[in-house]
Amino acid sequence: MTKLTCHDAYIDAQQRRSQNPLKSGEYKLSEAHDGLTRRCEGLNLIESSIEERIPFPPGFDIRGWTQDEWPDELCKLPIMTAEDIGYRVIPAIRVMCADPNAPADLKNSLASIERQILGCVGLCETHRRQIEKPTKQRAATLERIRAAKSLLTSVLMIIEDTFACAGLPAPK
Repeated sequence: MTKLTCHDAYIDAQQRRSQNPLKSGEYKLSEAHDGLTRRCEGLNLIESSIEERIPFPPGFDIRGWTQDEWPDELCKLPIMTAEDIGYRVIPAIRVMCADPNAPADLKNSLASIERQILGCVGLCETHRRQIEKPTKQRAATLERIRAAKSLLTSVLMIIEDTFACAGLPAPK
């Protein structure tokens, strides 16, 4: 069986979105930002727990993950991020740019934003090789977490830049 690449996940997500087009982009972009931010916060908690050698108490919510789930979820993170980019981020940006009332800065930035977003899909694949290799070694696990945080931060920065170009406040 052929393994799904991040680019394939991105394309599949765009095709699913095309069957359910967005009417407004700002909401979906905020939703994507919130989800990615929550994942980053969870990774920060996990990183601190590992660095400080302080285990999570049973049932502790790691921003949507549990102590037992996060290792598997970390492995899936590059594919999930590529899907988010294809299903939420790029369609939301395109809808925002197509709005007749959109600021000229945003419309003029669309091609650049799309290139940056596609670059993030490439980053998903690059980081995937490191992120999806489970390990019991503390240092290697920390490196996997840091690679995942770097990937998410790249996408979050583009989303925040898009809000700035649109003259909108960045989501909190």
